[in-house]
Amino acid sequence: MSTLDTNPVIFGLRDFYNSSPEAREILTHFASWKENKKVTGVKRVHRRLSRVGSMVDRPQIEQFFRTLHNIGLGEFISGEGVRRPRFIWGYPLTRLSQVATGDAWELEPLPDPLPTNGQENSDADEVLDSGEPVGLDQTRAGATRAGATRAGATRAGESGSVGTIKHTFRLREDLSVKFRLPRDLTMTEAVRLAEYVKTLPFGF
Repeated sequence: MSTLDTNPVIFGLRDFYNSSPEAREILTHFASWKENKKVTGVKRVHRRLSRVGSMVDRPQIEQFFRTLHNIGLGEFISGEGVRRPRFIWGYPLTRLSQVATGDAWELEPLPDPLPTNGQENSDADEVLDSGEPVGLDQTRAGATRAGATRAGATRAGESGSVGTIKHTFRLREDLSVKFRLPRDLTMTEAVRLAEYVKTLPFGF
């Protein structure tokens, strides 16, 4: 049995690469990235493409990620209420171009468990662009590296958290979720929040 038979995403990826000039440009650009990321923000991709003179715009990047989502290469997070559209990778982004062109025939999924608290990103830009939750210490460190402007914004965000309590919920054996809720959270608000969380899963 061939690799194409055992991993159908390869067929979808190659078809997309051959039919879309934007896909070819973006995937070729990803091949130059030094390391694989678990989360990639639309804003970051657009900024990096613009730096090398690309004319691909943000709507085209969003459509690119939607197609990758449909192929099965990861999950695209977007829509109403999402401040920073982003793609959560199921496969290594730096290898996609080789597989799409036929230079490589194997595509292994990224290993689990998923990283938490934005650990897949090494600088403040990536953390902010990915939209992933980050710990307070990580935010401060990233803002310091990014400059005084972001440091000020971080302090402003901290001051706005007065009246809340930080909670840590172990969702899985290897994954904890951190969030803040009002100190005076009501039962009605708790029920509304629980109903909202029920709408988040994709698939089963």
